[in-house]
Amino acid sequence: MFSLRKWYLDCVGDSGDLCIDYRAELNVAGAQLATASLLRFDDRGGLRSRWTVRSCPEPSGEDVLSWQAPPLDLSARFERRDPSCSATLLDGPGGTVRWTCTHPRADVEMR
Repeated sequence: MFSLRKWYLDCVGDSGDLCIDYRAELNVAGAQLATASLLRFDDRGGLRSRWTVRSCPEPSGEDVLSWQAPPLDLSARFERRDPSCSATLLDGPGGTVRWTCTHPRADVEMR
């Protein structure tokens, strides 16, 4: 049996600046592997990418979701504007796959 938890956070600014953040944690037979990455694009710095296998805590919060990823020098804050939504994509004897969009539209601050 295994467990995979993934977070995908993205935003596009009014000027076209883009940021995509990703965090994943895989647990298999007592072993754990975590990874996080950051992809940014803006007119000043162009396209930049960073990633790490050092542990970063999961994003947390309800109406305001915060994520601190020190290995990526990233701090993000998402303030919800629309309700969350979720769906069970697969549910069977082998396990369950559940998808949740916690902040489908949000005001975002990233540093």
